[in-house]
Amino acid sequence: NASGAKATTDAELDRRSPLTQIDEIDVYERTRLEEEGITSVQALARHDLIDLMLSSRIPAPRLIDWVDQAMLQQHTTAEVTMLLRSNGVRSATDLLQVCQDEQALAELKTALHGTCSPHLLRVVLHHDEWLSYIIHWRESQDAHYGRPLVYGVLTATPPGHQVDLRDQAQTPGPPQDLPAPRDPATEPVSTP
Repeated sequence: NASGAKATTDAELDRRSPLTQIDEIDVYERTRLEEEGITSVQALARHDLIDLMLSSRIPAPRLIDWVDQAMLQQHTTAEVTMLLRSNGVRSATDLLQVCQDEQALAELKTALHGTCSPHLLRVVLHHDEWLSYIIHWRESQDAHYGRPLVYGVLTATPPGHQVDLRDQAQTPGPPQDLPAPRDPATEPVSTP
């Protein structure tokens, strides 16, 4: 039975990566997430973030932080997660910041004792569908509070090249190939 196998898989996932692994999440908030069908770290990392913001009534900064943590934790073991946390890395964007600083990256590699590769984690994280949203949120908050932080992320580029997602950001507005909007005050009136 396929549904029975899925239920077993979901129960196993909930047991192996419960929401209690996320920092700063209380019983009320876990209950709200469970009402949205989110019962594990992986489910939190994969859930539609915008939908969750609109439906859960949990403040956006808190949800962003939890999803940021979940994105990293879904790719690490509990042991690696604890090693990362003990070195100040609790989220995907924390790891990206460390990867931008050669000395910090070398120190983290030493602290991890070969249990995982920060560079490999960075490469894996760049494929996460919500990472660009998290980075944009973090950078806008950092700019608002005057904190100059950089989140370097790999994108789909040829081997040996790195591109920062901020270089690919486009300003809101109509696409460049559309004609400019017409101003009715300056246009001639056509008669039928």
